[in-house]
Amino acid sequence: MNEWFDAERHVARADELSESGQWDAAAHELRQAVEKVPDQSDWQFHLGLALERIEAFDEARKVFEEVIRIRGGGFEALLHLGICCLWSGDPRAAVEALERAAGLDPDRHEAFCHRI
Repeated sequence: MNEWFDAERHVARADELSESGQWDAAAHELRQAVEKVPDQSDWQFHLGLALERIEAFDEARKVFEEVIRIRGGGFEALLHLGICCLWSGDPRAAVEALERAAGLDPDRHEAFCHRI
């Protein structure tokens, strides 16, 4: 079977699992999809969100860093990177990510709230 279609099956399964709150299993499915097609930043982003939900902040941080590398930035990825840095005990990296996010969209309050 084509790697892409196999990866999409994992993503579809992850969506179902996420909807029912099974974040560990959803993260597992997304890891499998990302292994097959690593340059899909949307799948990477959703993996980061699942990892954040299960409080695997160090791993989620790495995933959001990869999303930013692939996309070249992005408010949401920077916001979640900042949040994960806070929870993993790296406030300097958190402030840097949150400031970058705020610079991209100064009208959004989320980046400012997490800095407080």
